Amino acid sequence: MYPDEGKNQKAGKCVFFLFLSLILLSLCTGCSFIRVKKDTEFIHNSSILVGQVSSNRADKAPVIVVAYSKKGYEREIAHYTYLHEPGFFELMVPKGTYLIFAFEDKNGNMVYDKGEPAGQFGKPDTVSAPAGGIVLYLDLQISDRGNTEIDFPVGLKIAERKPEKMHSTLAGAIADLDNKVFSQEYGKRGYWAGVDFFREVGGNIYFLEKYEGL
Repeated sequence: MYPDEGKNQKAGKCVFFLFLSLILLSLCTGCSFIRVKKDTEFIHNSSILVGQVSSNRADKAPVIVVAYSKKGYEREIAHYTYLHEPGFFELMVPKGTYLIFAFEDKNGNMVYDKGEPAGQFGKPDTVSAPAGGIVLYLDLQISDRGNTEIDFPVGLKIAERKPEKMHSTLAGAIADLDNKVFSQEYGKRGYWAGVDFFREVGGNIYFLEKYEGL
């Protein structure tokens, strides 16, 4: 072996691993750009639905707000959000026509059960969601009226799998720092998959403790 042969082999290995690292970095960057492109397309073809859920009930419970489409007897949920109490909500849905419904999830099972107070937008009225738009003033009130007056079927699951810990998207919610949405993993997800992150977690202002102010 010549004196410089070992050095050349080491240098060759370094160049190889550097080349491999660049390929992997390029692939990851490419995947990221593809993801950003898909997110951008989804945003351009979607709407934000904004409104307020109110309730005159004394024993208020957490609220689930749902945007769904209706085809015959079938209901397809486009997006839902969880509020720790009645208040403002935001839903992100693809371009289309939807109905808005909210109910107090008294037992926390994410199912609209018989007897749970509920409300709907209009009588109900459909909401036209344009591409790249915002629809405001989709206000509704929760009451104790019978389930027969609500268009949404009793017993229908809002999501196939219930989260380990429910996360309120209502501004002013108390932050549970042990919740996985505040983890490093979710921080990365919010950076690389912004649309999915927003649809699950929302954008919010949190408090660390309840403020008993004015």
